[in-house]
Amino acid sequence: MNNLYVILIVSVIFAGCNNNYFNIEGNSPIILSGELGEIRILLKHDDILIDKLEIFNKENKFILRQEFDDNGLIFTKLNHYEKDSASNLAYTSFLSGIISEKVNDTLTKETYHNLVTTREFKVKDDILYLDMYEHDEKRYNALNMKLLDSEWVSDNKVNLLLKNYFPYEGEFEFYYLNSREKLISKKIEKNYYLVEFQKDSIEKNSIKIDVEIIPSDKDSLINSVFTQEIFLKY
Repeated sequence: MNNLYVILIVSVIFAGCNNNYFNIEGNSPIILSGELGEIRILLKHDDILIDKLEIFNKENKFILRQEFDDNGLIFTKLNHYEKDSASNLAYTSFLSGIISEKVNDTLTKETYHNLVTTREFKVKDDILYLDMYEHDEKRYNALNMKLLDSEWVSDNKVNLLLKNYFPYEGEFEFYYLNSREKLISKKIEKNYYLVEFQKDSIEKNSIKIDVEIIPSDKDSLINSVFTQEIFLKY
């Protein structure tokens, strides 16, 4: 609603204005004036990104201020005037959208800003790794195990050959979904695991298991458990 309010004010101010060219000099604010009030925009130092936006009504009373930081946070203070009373509100929100960066020719890092910051590392839209940060502290990470091969031993038992493609020196433990009951597993070689899944009734299309990350001292990952869906081969 506040963003809509800003857009409406800007639209009214520019209505009937034939000159939309502005020369930005130094660190002086950009001031847009109209019959309804005034908008002041201050850019970041030596940049064209917005640092702060302020709105004043036609009586030059402060209405709204939005400050933007480099992590996508928006700090908003809103004042509302009605007859002889005034109220104010302050809150923090987030910029929407995804920041996409090329790590190399094949690997892409995508960063989301929400209640927490989420990063995903992808190769051709295939997620290899993701993590979540809260206040610059890592709270969670997950990897993507790939099924290389599967062998049906019986109608209710299947052996899975899984591989992790993300650089990782630690170990994995495998569990039945939402359980601490371990699956029988064996490390074949680095990042290759043979996992035995047995249940009274198995969905033939896919199964879900829980995977625990047990990092080594060389890893930047933290201990966490993620759910992996495996699409079975016949």
